[in-house]
Amino acid sequence: MSDLITVRNEKAYINGQKAEELAKDLYDIVLSGGLVDGQIDGKPVEIKACQEWHRNGGKRCRGRFTLEREQHEFLVKKDGLYLFVVFTENGVKSKLVRAAEIQYRRKLGWPAIFGGQG
Repeated sequence: MSDLITVRNEKAYINGQKAEELAKDLYDIVLSGGLVDGQIDGKPVEIKACQEWHRNGGKRCRGRFTLEREQHEFLVKKDGLYLFVVFTENGVKSKLVRAAEIQYRRKLGWPAIFGGQG
């Protein structure tokens, strides 16, 4: 089981790196090493990425974003943003959302952000 967790964590790290590169290219984000990933137009932004689908115990499930309470509270207080990125079988979906529009949950399925079944 620990091998599965290691692989999942490695994939999450790689997805995060890809999402940061996308953010620099598409959104002119300035990356930083603080509590959140960076800034867009002077507003703090946190980049969250996931795969469209993943395996959970052999079963195919929709991907989820993992939110951190401390980051979320900071973003809401500072009128910050989330950049949500979904890696699909056919490319990438991304969406900027004001943090205040997101009700905090630790795990958030991507359809809650992008709507519908994708």
